[in-house]
Amino acid sequence: YDLFTHVASPQTKLEPEQRARLLETLVAATKQRGLIVKGDMAPLTELQRTDNDALKAEVMRAAGAWKVGVMRTNVKQAALDVEESSSRVQKAALEAMADYGDEECRNVLLGVAIEDKDPEIRSHAIGQLANLDVEQAAKAAVFFLEGIPNHSGAEPVVASVVSIKGGAKALAEQLSGKKIEPDVAKYALRAARAGPGDSTALQSALRKAGGL
Repeated sequence: YDLFTHVASPQTKLEPEQRARLLETLVAATKQRGLIVKGDMAPLTELQRTDNDALKAEVMRAAGAWKVGVMRTNVKQAALDVEESSSRVQKAALEAMADYGDEECRNVLLGVAIEDKDPEIRSHAIGQLANLDVEQAAKAAVFFLEGIPNHSGAEPVVASVVSIKGGAKALAEQLSGKKIEPDVAKYALRAARAGPGDSTALQSALRKAGGL
């Protein structure tokens, strides 16, 4: 917690990028080693007012990793891009939504995955949703694949879902009766082949959906 106090203190002499890197280190320690950061989170709330995107993104991730309740609404707004945040901040907020992990957060992620105008943001939301609900992520992924005119974004979307246990099967089931562009199917197949586990059924479904 002393390190967090040093990072978050208004009196710190650290530059925003340095504060961002240290916050990133603390969040990584939480996820990898179970480090619990306790105490007054008010300084973290103040940090989110920064104009530095790198720092603000790490503040979002920290809020989710440490499940800071007082920041939840602000994280949700950033995930929904209510204030037209940078894509860097929005992606971090989507990751935080996955870390909060309840039904409301799943719905936020699903909404962004389906409705956001930026394909890259939609792809990121699908990947985060897969960590919470692989079936819903598969549905969103197929909807994404159906709507894109070329292969751009197909590979990372499929990769994010098949990396989760049951993801390949869920995607194969959701592709039943669907049609996607041949080019999209080709790049999706690359991700399916590279994923863990048996993706035979998914590969077959992709070929059929893409008319290959």
